[in-house]
Amino acid sequence: MRGLALSPEAPQKIADFKILDLDPILSGPKHWTEHLSPDLFLLHENEWPMSHDQIGDVIIVKVPESLLNHQKEIGKAMLQQHSNARVVCADNGVKGEFRVRDLTIISHDNSATTRTKVKESGSQFWVDPGCAYYSPRLANERIGTVDCAKNLSLKLGRKVSVCDPYAGVGPALMPLSGLEDSIGEIFASDLNPKAAELLTLNLP
Repeated sequence: MRGLALSPEAPQKIADFKILDLDPILSGPKHWTEHLSPDLFLLHENEWPMSHDQIGDVIIVKVPESLLNHQKEIGKAMLQQHSNARVVCADNGVKGEFRVRDLTIISHDNSATTRTKVKESGSQFWVDPGCAYYSPRLANERIGTVDCAKNLSLKLGRKVSVCDPYAGVGPALMPLSGLEDSIGEIFASDLNPKAAELLTLNLP
């Protein structure tokens, strides 16, 4: 609510209304780096990571080699800035046969697991960026899959079955599973056993 400027001729007091002196509500820090100590920030002023990913309540950030000794400070500052975050992880690239992210937990609030729940296109499901591939950036492509399935069902005049042998944790299947008028059976699996475990947990 914004205050309105009164005329200079307006009365100093208005009957039945109290005049209150209130402290203004100040905006908080706009970037996580504002939670760092000023001396530390200035020491590496042009090196702090300016972007990061957030999947559920897990923050993933690439930490430059020059800042590896300050990972704890980075993680703590990010948790202070993002009240909906629980874990901050340094992204060390990808690893292993299934090319999952190599994550190092640098700060956490009580729970240090990277398993988290996300919401996408009205569906909620479990993911674990440290164990199985998942990218929120592909959400629009998955919406396209839903539209394609609906159109195919209308064209054929019947429900269609879906088979996804590389389903990951199932983000493309979650919205499809709710299309009772268009989708019949769903067959899904993944080579990554950790992804298959989450897939089983996610599918209704």
